[in-house]
Amino acid sequence: MRAAALRLLAGLPGAQEVEQNVPDLLGRKGTAVKFSFPASWLAIKLVIDPASGKFLSSERTGGKNGTTVGLESGWTDAKPTAPAAALR
Repeated sequence: MRAAALRLLAGLPGAQEVEQNVPDLLGRKGTAVKFSFPASWLAIKLVIDPASGKFLSSERTGGKNGTTVGLESGWTDAKPTAPAAALR
């Protein structure tokens, strides 16, 4: 299932490159799928943990640059809490 999801991402329009063992900002290694959209100068890199299929990070360039890091994901009934100020 996870391998199929990565193949699906790699087959989407704009997908340019798939690279393994790519570190995110926290040093976690994952599989990166890079997308490029030349008409808008936008480029996006998604890093996914191949073992769990969880999102690790994304990076976008062109226009409004930025990085998003996934700290934790999962199902819960508890009220969410904001991460520590040092991580924001």
